[in-house]
Amino acid sequence: MLREGTTIPIQSPYASPVVLCHQNNALPPDNPEAYRFAVDYRKLNAITRCPRYLLPHIEDVITNILHTRIMSSLDRWSGYFQLAVNPSDVVQMTFMAKNGT
Repeated sequence: MLREGTTIPIQSPYASPVVLCHQNNALPPDNPEAYRFAVDYRKLNAITRCPRYLLPHIEDVITNILHTRIMSSLDRWSGYFQLAVNPSDVVQMTFMAKNGT
């Protein structure tokens, strides 16, 4: 990931653990392609303060959609490593593998 430019090295007081998630039941567990890279941000999430705001009424959402000319969608299945992080938040998004790298 460093070579591909999807991550950068950084010094941080935070570090969330890397986990490998089994993603393909058709592949045997000894096949490396049966796993995907993920970061366990549960501890970071537990101390993160979320902004509070009211959700719009579904009727208002539907009314707004009726008057749009352009709509878009996101492909969450192919979107790995596509999330841009605000430079001020990079310190909190640090992750570390078991060997400390």
